[in-house]
Amino acid sequence: MGAKVVDMEDFGVVFDIDGVLIRGKQRLKGGKEAVEYCEEYGVPHVFLTNNAMDLESVRADYLSSVLGAEIHANRMICAHTPLNDLPDEVKQGLVLVTGFSTGDVRDILLFKGFKNVHTVHEYAEKRPYLVPNKVRMRRMYSLWPINWSRWS
Repeated sequence: MGAKVVDMEDFGVVFDIDGVLIRGKQRLKGGKEAVEYCEEYGVPHVFLTNNAMDLESVRADYLSSVLGAEIHANRMICAHTPLNDLPDEVKQGLVLVTGFSTGDVRDILLFKGFKNVHTVHEYAEKRPYLVPNKVRMRRMYSLWPINWSRWS
């Protein structure tokens, strides 16, 4: 069996970023060359990360600086990118943000048009009867002030 020639319109490349192209602030071997190959030969490609703490434009700028190649934001897919296409009526509902860097994620969601975004600690403070261990919750989230003016 001979090798099959693939038409360039039949495929594209999805580059995982973290641990494939870069590791932290270090460029990994072959990453820049692979991206340059795609650019040179017109191979469709995008960049994928499960990072949810940066906007696509911020992550693209970071990848550009570490990789040493120009990466456009419209080729960047972050964990929150699929939320861009949600209808406005969905963006009106309550969104509860969990995790350690809730402030960053909340700001990104507000930027993307979500209107009612709150962190777990804000929700727990507003509804203490829902939190089984209030002392632990307060201690855990006491570093971040609660902005009560955002609650309607």
